[in-house]
Formats: sequence, structure tokens, C-alpha cells
Amino acid sequence: MLGQPGAGKSVLTRMLAARLPAAEFLPLRVELRGVPADGDVLAQIEHGIRAALDEQLSWPEFVHAAEGALPVVMLDGFDELLQATGVNQTDYLERVARFQRDQAEKGRALAVVVTSRTAVADRARLPADSFVIRLEPFDDDQIRRWAGTWNRGNGAYLRERGLEPLPVDKVLAVRQLAEQPLLLLMLALYDADANALRNMPEDLHEAELYERLLHDFAVREIGRTRPHLTDADLERAVEDELLRLSITAFAMFNRGMQWIAEPDLDADLRALLPQEGHQPQGLRRALSRAESVIGGFFFVHTTQALRDDERLKTYEFLHATFGEYLVARLVVRELADLAGELAYAGSSRRRFARPDDAYLHALLSFACLAVRAPTVDFLRHGLTCDVPADRRALLTSHLCELFSESLLARPGSSYEAYQPVRAELTARHASYSANLLLLAVLSADEPIEGARLFRVREPEQANERWRRIARLWHSQLTRAEWDALIHTLHVRHFLRDATRSMRVAFDRDPVFALRDLVFFTWPGGSGAVPEQDLSATSKAASWMREISFRDDTSLGHLFVDLLPYYREIDERLDAHPVSPVADLLAILLGDSPDPELYRRAVFEGPSDRYVLRLLRQLAVDAHAMPAADVLDILRTATARGIDPVHLEPVQQALVSGQPHDQPGLRPVLDPELPAVGPNDVAGDRQP
Repeated sequence: MLGQPGAGKSVLTRMLAARLPAAEFLPLRVELRGVPADGDVLAQIEHGIRAALDEQLSWPEFVHAAEGALPVVMLDGFDELLQATGVNQTDYLERVARFQRDQAEKGRALAVVVTSRTAVADRARLPADSFVIRLEPFDDDQIRRWAGTWNRGNGAYLRERGLEPLPVDKVLAVRQLAEQPLLLLMLALYDADANALRNMPEDLHEAELYERLLHDFAVREIGRTRPHLTDADLERAVEDELLRLSITAFAMFNRGMQWIAEPDLDADLRALLPQEGHQPQGLRRALSRAESVIGGFFFVHTTQALRDDERLKTYEFLHATFGEYLVARLVVRELADLAGELAYAGSSRRRFARPDDAYLHALLSFACLAVRAPTVDFLRHGLTCDVPADRRALLTSHLCELFSESLLARPGSSYEAYQPVRAELTARHASYSANLLLLAVLSADEPIEGARLFRVREPEQANERWRRIARLWHSQLTRAEWDALIHTLHVRHFLRDATRSMRVAFDRDPVFALRDLVFFTWPGGSGAVPEQDLSATSKAASWMREISFRDDTSLGHLFVDLLPYYREIDERLDAHPVSPVADLLAILLGDSPDPELYRRAVFEGPSDRYVLRLLRQLAVDAHAMPAADVLDILRTATARGIDPVHLEPVQQALVSGQPHDQPGLRPVLDPELPAVGPNDVAGDRQP
């Protein structure tokens, strides 16, 4: 049974346990977070029996006590077992099925329900004959019903405090949150404090909504534990809390995961916030750094598992967008502070040292920000709204300077202890330089010229440096990061005063203009630039965009040569073993003609133009193929509506016994095929 965090998987198992008829079923809920993670299925079930009954009882004794009722074991939280332990459990469901078979052979049949978060469902093999249930998100009607129930149940509370009911229209405006039950509850709690959701402006940006939610819940959490803070101290405490949550988000992002194990988060917090310490309170166990950060925040989900009497924990955000926003929030805060330093240095007569980018480098040298599209959108909004235009111009210039030097050796840093993953030096250079480029472009009000980006005088110098660094990204970023980068930033090459130049802009438009291809704008290039665009839905547009990004002239020529095929015959340019391209290449380049390949290509050809090209080749190959096969291929072409005139050269080659090279034959090959006369293939009708 699959669902998102907070979708109701555990609640559903409790409901099943309560509602299954006692005369027919014996339900047993086993919370996997509380059983030995490395134990076998039987040991985990018996641990669950002991937890439920508070007495030692073996599985056979438990079944016999059911007096014929079918045991239904609900193993709740398979995802927690995986995340918290980090142990490979790909065969867990198969072990459960094997346990069922063994017990059935011994006369103790049982049904088993396993719950798991959807994101980790691919980490376990599914036994044959299993049923899979997925808990779907709420639809609009269910959201309305939920809100109605909330308003009725809390009517007295709302009236006592002079508050309005939860507004359904405002809830539906943030549907990506409202469709998950636990996050819908979060929105309702948020509105129950001074009608914050009701008073939300209509044009509120998604980033501002997340800021308000996180800020207000942080105020509530801090106020619960430290109620006597002044307003200024409270704001500082809230900012510190959100900083720690942002580091938590980076801990997940830089590891390419949606959750983080407690020891890893502790290590990250020690490295990035070394000045903070945590003291034990009274006789209570001192909280770990991770525990003190997570606290009781509503939007953070904690998973647990037990191994060797040690409780293992992992943390994740109830919705991935919380983490994506927090990553962007920390970066924007750092850049806003950096812009302030640059502005102050520029207005002062004193010389100031260049701002240190060690903290930015520590955060941004392990993964490319472009891989998370919401993070890029939050960055754009934050840089526009939180950094004034004059400071943003200074920031863009400084980011270009950092980018131009990003591949140079770096001195030691006070954040060297921050190592979320073990990364090669080349990969870290690639990630940091790609992130600096992205941030420079997002902070700029217009596309950035290559000469400005690399801080050089001659555009050709920028072109050469771009080719080198683009190949570094292509080789060192993950496939997902590279693909996201080239589809977030658009590189255009153009002529200026007979010199080829380039510029980079933020642009996700999937349509690609052929005039932006590199070699169309070479000095002295022949022919006009074609004013054509490639379809937004085509793979070719994506490939062309990548070619332009890499400044790869050779590949560009190759794909432009393929464009006639793409436009006139087939948009699928895939060359996997069974595809129109592969079939055509095999027929044109093969050592000997293959009748079966011809038959399939003619039958499945994507267009008539494609089939006509095949028939031209068949006229060359027909003399070397069995006549029955050739006739069958011609019948296939006739059945798909090919004009009979295009079949004539093939018939002539078949009759003459040699490749078709001259008209004038008049064979009658098959009563179902048209006859060919000497005048039928001459002149304009000859294909």
C-alpha cells in the first residue's frame, strides 16, 4: 500500500484493524519502526505481538488463539525500515511472501499488508500475484468536504476568537499542498491563527506563501519553548531556526536524496555552524543537533527503525517543495548579504578586502541547482524581490568574476569539514561553476554576453573558454543535472561586426530557432540564416539546444543534415534496434537484402515518403531476393495506398533479373498488382 508522507497509510491500517469482522479476521499491526530492522519476518511479527499484547506469545500460539479467524498482519512503514537503516531490503517483500507460503503449508495461512512511501517503492521487488494499492491525493471535492468537516468541528473555537471559517477557495489556490491530508491540516492550523490564509493576497507568490508558513510555524515552535523573548530576539531566533532548516534541506539536496539520516545531518550542522553547541537540560539526555533542529516542526517527518537496540532516525519534508524553497532561501540570503557588502565597499573611500565566497562554495559545489526547477523559480523570485536593482547589478558583476575564476585552485577554507558526499575535485569545480553561472544569469536583467561572463576583451576568447567549461559540465555533472542546465539556460551564438559572439540567458522555451545554431553565424558563412523553428515537442529541438550550449559545430552539421529526414519523413530520430531510422540504415547499408526487414519497414513506415525511399532501394535489391518475398512487399505497399506507379521499377528489376536502370519492360507479375507498360514508366511518371 503506497502513499506520500501523511497520506494516511498508518491510519488506514488502524481503520482496517478496527473494522475487520472479529469472527473472520485477526488483525495485527506491526510498526516496523519499532521492530529489529535486521530480524527475519517471523521475529518482526512476534515482536509486534509482544508490543500489542504486552506479553510473550509465539506466532503459532497467536494463530491458534484466533480459533479459525484469518490472521491479517499489517507491516506498517517499510520505507522507514529502508531509510533509517540504509540497509538493502530489495528482497523484503519476497521474504514476506515466502513466509506466507511456509505458514500456509503448516496450516497457518495469513494475509499480509505492507505500507510504504511511494518514493521508495522501486527499492523492493514485488512478488508475483501481489496487489498494489496507491492512496491518491485529494481531489477538489474531497478537499471541500475536508474543509467543511474542519469548519463544523471547530466552529465554536473560531467563533470564540472572532475568526472566520477556513476559506475553501484559498485552500484550492495552493492545491499542491491541499491535496495531501497532513499538509491540508497544516494549512488549516495556519489559518486558525488570525485567519492568515484568508487574508493572503490573491497575487501572493508561491515563495511568499512558503516563507509565511515556515516563519509562522517557527514563531509558534520557539514561543512554545521560549515564551519570554522580545520581538527582536524572537526574530533572530526564527532566522536561526530557518537557517538550520535550510542546512537540513541542503543536506538532502547535496546528497541527491529526499531524506537525511540523523548522523549525516549532525555532521553537516557541525561543519556549517561550528560555533553552536548543545548542552543537556537537567537530567534529560542531551539532544543531538539534528533533534534540536527538527524539534516539533509540523512539516518535517521523522522515520525510525530499531537495530541492535539502537534507534535510527531519518528526516524528510512532508512536501519536497519545502526543501526546494529552503535551499533557494539560504542562497538568496547569502547573495543579498554579499550584495550589501559590495554596495558598502563601493560607497566607501576605504579599500575593503574582496568578500569571501567560502560559505557559498561549500554549499554549491556538490550538486547543480538547476536540477530542481522549483528551486530555480524560487531563486529568480528571491533575487528580484530581495535584492534592489542597483545592488543586483553589482552582484551580477561579482558573480561573473567568481565564475571566470571558478576553475582556479582555491586556498584552504574554514568549511572544509563539510563533505556531504565524497566528490572528485573536477566534479566540485563543475558544480560550483555551473551554479555561479546560473546565479549570475538569474540576477541579471538581460542576457549576459560571453566577454562579460569571462571578463575578457575579445569575444573569441570567451567562445574558447566556453567550449572548455561546457565540456567539463557535460563530463562531470549527472545526466539529470546536465539536462536541467541546458534546458534552463539558453546559449545563443551570433555575429557582431563580423565576429562571432555568444550570450547566455534564462530561457526554458522548448522551441529552438535554427538561426541560433553555431555554424550559421560563422564569418564568411554561405547562405542566409533559415528563419525556422523546431517544434516545441520534438527531440530534435532539445538536441539542437544542447549542441548550441556545447558550441559543437560537428554535431550541429550532422543534425542539420538530418533535418530533411526529420521534417519530411519521421520525427523519431531514435536509433534503437527497432526504429524507422535503424531499419532504413540497415536496408541502405546492409551487405545483403533482408526480405523480412523490408516487409516490416514498408508496413510500419512512418510516412509515404519513407516507403518511397525504401521502394527505390528495393528496385536495386529485388533481383537478389526471392520473387515471392518481393511480391509480398509490393502487396504491403499497395495495401497502405502507395501509388502503383512507384511499384513499377521494382517489378521491372524482378523480371529482368538485374537492378533497375532502364525503363521499357512490360511484365505481368501478379493479377493483384498493376501491369506496367513501356509508356507508363517514361517521362514524368518515372519516380
